[in-house]
Amino acid sequence: MAPSALPSSLLTDALHACVVGVVITDALQEDHPIVYANPAFERLTGFRQADILGRNCRFLQGDEHEQPGVAEIREAIKEGQSVTVVLRNYRRDGTLFHNELTLSPVRNAAGQVTHYLGFQNDVTTREEARQSAAQSARVLSSTLDRVTDGVTSLDQDGVITYVNGSGAAIAGRTPTDLVGHRLIDVFPTAPLTPLGQSILRARDASSPQRETAFSSEIQKWVEVTTYPAEDGVSVITRDVTEHHQAQVALQRSEQRVSRIFAASPMPVALTRLSDRVFLDVNPAFEDLTGYIRDELIGQPASELNLWVDDTERLNALREMANGNTARKRTVSLRGKSGQIYDCFVSFVPIEIAGDPCVISLVQDMTNENRARRAMEESEER
Repeated sequence: MAPSALPSSLLTDALHACVVGVVITDALQEDHPIVYANPAFERLTGFRQADILGRNCRFLQGDEHEQPGVAEIREAIKEGQSVTVVLRNYRRDGTLFHNELTLSPVRNAAGQVTHYLGFQNDVTTREEARQSAAQSARVLSSTLDRVTDGVTSLDQDGVITYVNGSGAAIAGRTPTDLVGHRLIDVFPTAPLTPLGQSILRARDASSPQRETAFSSEIQKWVEVTTYPAEDGVSVITRDVTEHHQAQVALQRSEQRVSRIFAASPMPVALTRLSDRVFLDVNPAFEDLTGYIRDELIGQPASELNLWVDDTERLNALREMANGNTARKRTVSLRGKSGQIYDCFVSFVPIEIAGDPCVISLVQDMTNENRARRAMEESEER
């Protein structure tokens, strides 16, 4: 079959001057050979007219004939439609470039497609930037999916645009269950809860907010930190249920110990080992020494002159520094009034908030010793 007529000379001159690569293929010949290529196409590809005319455009694809865009081109030609795709093409020197190709059918008066007009545009910079951004997004997504804290993004309308695996797991959902849905649709009571209110405050006040509360919808204690952004908010969630339960158990334990400490008939004092400062005393210790609690807390024992023989105190502290327990040391203590008390003191090392401390358990033997001495004197008489 003879080639179809080429465009008019005026159209040819316009295409010749075009800065975008242009080719015309003959749709009535087998394999759609190129029957025209403008100078911009030669500059884009590095091929000369003799290398181009009579060939199908696929020669630019090198060995990459299974690209996604190729299938779209075949389908568009089959249907006689226009199509725009981005292909990986190769110049004459073998260098790769990303070619944004737009194919448009040209029909005769009878409506038959006689030619295809192909516009070629080098979009390598754009595609490399897009691929780089996509790779960065994949790396970021992969990194966030390994984070144990939940990471969720919401747009200005409260629609979930991203959630990592940990965030979905904390919510008892999958990312598919959440992305694309409004937070209020997934958790209807969220705006009424302290956690939901903190998210709204961050969005409205444009300042980070943090809240820890129990979520009845997921039956967990959750710490939520919300950071505002131009397009919405980013929410970091952490399941603190175990930590909260441990804190509650610790508080209850401390309350029990505190009650035992206060109710003990034996004088008890808690001091810090590094500076010997009193951290706490029980009522029995107040009764023994004559000092009230406020006079003791924050004061070192040495400044209160409690020890009659300071050597006894220093010997006990040396043992404490070595991590030993000094039990039933016989010491003499001086009360606020100046009265001397004969005592047994046991020192037990303990660590509080990382600080080495000492619990002193005091047994007042003054009356017993007086009675014993009186008995001995009576027996002698």
